[in-house]
Amino acid sequence: MGNRVTDGLERMQANLNKSNCDVNTLVIIEFGGNDSNHKWQEISENPDGEHFARTARKDFIDTYCKMIDYAESFGANVACCNLVPLCSEKYMNWISDKLSYE
Repeated sequence: MGNRVTDGLERMQANLNKSNCDVNTLVIIEFGGNDSNHKWQEISENPDGEHFARTARKDFIDTYCKMIDYAESFGANVACCNLVPLCSEKYMNWISDKLSYE
């Protein structure tokens, strides 16, 4: 919870290695929610400004691919999962708490 793809790669490199991984290992990768999140305080203060996700698209793709390659280099099977859908109304109420909803 709360991690971005760069955190995932660091954790993977620290914990997955030749001695604990083989063809019977399944690595499940599911990132993107925190990477695509925004700095909501800044958006609230300047709603018409240009705002970007916390992780740049190219960086996300490159790092995600590195994770897949890293796990596969030890013979692991990799499953990439999609994010769980959000209830947009509840999410908007949560992110706009103490900020401008508009």
